[in-house]
Amino acid sequence: MRETTYYPVDFWFSDQNGMIYLLVEVRARGQEDFEHALRQCERFIHSLSKSDKIHNPYALVVTTREIGVMRWNGEQFKEIYKFDANEVFSSYDPDYSTSRIFESYLAGLTETWLRDLMYHWRGNSIPKEAEFQSLGLAQLLIDTGRANLSQEDPGGER
Repeated sequence: MRETTYYPVDFWFSDQNGMIYLLVEVRARGQEDFEHALRQCERFIHSLSKSDKIHNPYALVVTTREIGVMRWNGEQFKEIYKFDANEVFSSYDPDYSTSRIFESYLAGLTETWLRDLMYHWRGNSIPKEAEFQSLGLAQLLIDTGRANLSQEDPGGER
């Protein structure tokens, strides 16, 4: 029997039953960041193909320049919304557009923003909340309110 290779993403969100509905991959290294991050999300899905913990999830691909929201169609992720990262992160860091951004800092900003969407810590001024509501993603975040930030294998295969 061939062993399945597990390809982690930076973090994911799951519901109360452990069903993964949002993958998040953050990249801050170079020109091909977005495509590389998207491929990483697809490898993650394929590594869990035999798991009952994932079904048609969203993927959030975050780079220093852009953020893309994708939806799994059973074969690959299809882009459903893309926007400038500065539209979100400049409200957390006013110097975002002129600063050198490291991957760990970008991951922290992303996690803060998503938790704001979940818990409304910032009140009614959360960037892209209306857009995430129209995609159905904001309500998923609010209803489940659970993130897994570890690198453990959610399929339990490792």
